[in-house]
Amino acid sequence: MPYFKFRYVDSNGVTQAEEAEAEDRDSLTRELQSKRSTILEITEISAPTGTEPKKEAARPQLKLLRRKLSSEDLAVYTRQIATMLAAGLPLMKILGIMRKRCPNQTLADVLDDVSRRVQNGARFSDSLAHHPMFSELYINMLRVGEASGKMEHLTERLATLLEKDCALEGRVKSATAYPAFILLFTIALSWGIVAFLMPLFIPVFTSSGLDIQGDYPLTYWLIVLSRLLNDPVTIVVVLALAAGAWFGFGKFKKTPQGSRLLGRLAFSLPLFGNLVRIAAAARFARTLSTLMHSGMPLLQSLNLVGAMTGNAVTSDAVSHVANQITKGKRISDAIESESKVFPDMLIQLAQVGEESGQLPTMLEKAGDYYDSQLDSAIQRLVAFLEPAMMMVVGVIVCGFVMAVLLPILGLAQAK
Repeated sequence: MPYFKFRYVDSNGVTQAEEAEAEDRDSLTRELQSKRSTILEITEISAPTGTEPKKEAARPQLKLLRRKLSSEDLAVYTRQIATMLAAGLPLMKILGIMRKRCPNQTLADVLDDVSRRVQNGARFSDSLAHHPMFSELYINMLRVGEASGKMEHLTERLATLLEKDCALEGRVKSATAYPAFILLFTIALSWGIVAFLMPLFIPVFTSSGLDIQGDYPLTYWLIVLSRLLNDPVTIVVVLALAAGAWFGFGKFKKTPQGSRLLGRLAFSLPLFGNLVRIAAAARFARTLSTLMHSGMPLLQSLNLVGAMTGNAVTSDAVSHVANQITKGKRISDAIESESKVFPDMLIQLAQVGEESGQLPTMLEKAGDYYDSQLDSAIQRLVAFLEPAMMMVVGVIVCGFVMAVLLPILGLAQAK
């Protein structure tokens, strides 16, 4: 009998991962459902973990597949698959067409491997599950489509979900791109003024006989800073500290404590915190709606959504919502208990959806609503930041002009 590796949520709401031997996938599914478990993933394996031949585990042609495709590429390729399925093309022909026209070597290797597995009798979703670039949500939606016979319909929904997620990411990036550019410009301007312009005036000030430190403190500190920025030892130390901080930050944010701390920081940032909250609500509502429209049970959908939020605070909130539902709470009440993460409108629409029996539809409307709210918030943020950043640049230039002119005026008066 074949071996299966599977993940499920047990009757206590705890996620479990196991391996077992079963007659087929359907019998294993029935056995888990009889124990009141929610299935997240079932993958057929050739042998229990640790007993597979070494050469199979180290397949050289799959080495490149560790690199992930961008979310935009994945959305485009999923849309192509959905379009060709809707046109009635068989799956193997679709894979062949995509492989022939594929400019991305990583995806080309994936398509080669998936085609080989499908040709050998594996399911399309199981074949994709061997490649880490495809998320659990992606794989599980395809599995639902295969099981229900609505593959083209669910692939269409999946493509739409990915496209809207890409659009959401684009909106957030556009909100941060302008202030990031102005910040970098301000840093470059300040560095140029202090490192290159200020040294031109230092000989004049030092030979003038003026008490620069006592009478002109702004000029004095700019001179000190200019000398530091032109000192090779200082530059090497600063660059080393910056590189160490960048490397340490990258390691720290991958830890559970770091991701949670950064998630809380993102929610509490002035101006940007509201954007993060709206974006999280839009992604949660849209993804949960898509999964429920596909026929996936609520608890299983929540477990998948929790892993896809991209923010540790939101993931914890979704896990808490799922735990409350296993204890018998309604989803609107469970979401309301996390009101610091989920906005009031989302809670109200979830309650209306429950009472009307149209929860997926109301969640979809919530996603659309928060998309429009995000656009409005971004426009307000940019409208506020543009003059604010210009004022910061003006203050820097004005400070430099004062630091240079005041000693010169003092020198003129002394003469």
